[in-house]
Amino acid sequence: MPCRILRSLYLRANGEIPCDDDFGEQINLGWIPKNGNFSPNEMFNNEKYKGIEEAFLSNTMPWGRICNHCALNRPTDPVDNHLRSRVISYFQIEPTLACALGCPGCSRERQIRQRPGPHTLALNQLQNLLDGLISEGYVVHNIEYCGQGEPLDHPQFSKIVDATRTAYPNARQRLITNGNNDYFKKLEGTFIDEIMVSIDGATQNSYEKYRIGGNLDTALNFTRNAKSSNKDQYVVWKYILFTHNDTTQEIELAESLAKDLGVDRLQFVRTHSVGKSVEWENRPLPLRWVNSIDTSTPLVERQNQF
Repeated sequence: MPCRILRSLYLRANGEIPCDDDFGEQINLGWIPKNGNFSPNEMFNNEKYKGIEEAFLSNTMPWGRICNHCALNRPTDPVDNHLRSRVISYFQIEPTLACALGCPGCSRERQIRQRPGPHTLALNQLQNLLDGLISEGYVVHNIEYCGQGEPLDHPQFSKIVDATRTAYPNARQRLITNGNNDYFKKLEGTFIDEIMVSIDGATQNSYEKYRIGGNLDTALNFTRNAKSSNKDQYVVWKYILFTHNDTTQEIELAESLAKDLGVDRLQFVRTHSVGKSVEWENRPLPLRWVNSIDTSTPLVERQNQF
């Protein structure tokens, strides 16, 4: 499919349904009401959604320049509208725009200024969306908690998980977090299938260059507790490679720490962001641990594909 928008759903903290979580998210496709009934059929058949499908079928992009800049754009892939079959493969929920960190590549501060509020997802708004999906027979395969803020900074995050679990008990759930929280205060007793913790560095000095305001020990302790508290939770340490954290020595240290933490995967990510690593741009990483993998952001993947 040219992009995943016809098989996915992205709910922002203010109740907007944007195009997707990349360059295309500046396009708003609909709203979820806080009160009253919500019909996903009605929304998925509005002019914007119809325009997306019609553009794809005619081998064009619905929003030209915006689509061409989107990292999720795959123009040569076939069109397959899962939403017409009432299947949502990927449901992303942004619980809040709040976050204690100030990462340079994050658009959170700009979006706080530009977006209509509120900046924290209302539980009744989420419930209206879930009720509409269930009543009209939609299947949801995967639910991800992520967005422009830190999901665990939502004051009722566990209730969000409870609501989605009740609605779709068989959906696989994933949380993407910076880990700068106390695991037991935020998540103890709340099972999430996969927890991905973003820790970009193996020393405080390198880590805080991107995760500004973050504490490495706090993030590592969160990661350790996430795995030790429930062995069935799949825990991933995501490590974005920059020029300040890509030495062989630091990669080896990260692998050593990951083994000690007991994580299921240490995922190194090649990025297109400012300050990206150039040391390993055209050669494989010196990985030694069996659970370490080398991956790329969607834009880097697309550049390598075409």
